[in-house]
Amino acid sequence: MNVSHYSTIAEVTAAVKARKVSPVELVDATLPRMEKLEPKLTAFAYPDEAVVGVQGYSDFAWAETVNLWVSLNRLLIHLLLRVPENKLDLPCRIGVAEPVPLARLMETYLEHCEDIVGQILSRL
Repeated sequence: MNVSHYSTIAEVTAAVKARKVSPVELVDATLPRMEKLEPKLTAFAYPDEAVVGVQGYSDFAWAETVNLWVSLNRLLIHLLLRVPENKLDLPCRIGVAEPVPLARLMETYLEHCEDIVGQILSRL
C-alpha cells in the first residue's frame, strides 16, 4: 500500500485506526525517505530538567514507562538488525557532538541500554 499520500499526523492516525494501513507499512514507507537524509542524519540530545518537569514524566506510571522503553527498544533492535553492512560506516551526529560511524553509535546505544537495565533492576 502506498502511504506517501498521507500528509498529516491526523490522516496517518485515522488510516491506522481504520486499518487502511499498518504501523509496519508506515515504518517501511519511512525508511527509504531516511536514506535520502543519510548525509545529514542528526538526532537531538536529551531535554533539560525544565522541559522534563513541565512534561510531568514523574506523574506517569513507572511500570508503563519501563514497558514503553522495552517495546521501543525491541522495535529498534528489530530495525538495527536489518541495517546493511555497507551502511555501518555512515557518519551520524547527535546534538553538537562530532559525527561517529553508525556502528559506533549502535554500540554506544547498547552500552547505554545496559546501564538503563541496571538502573531498572536496581529499582525492583
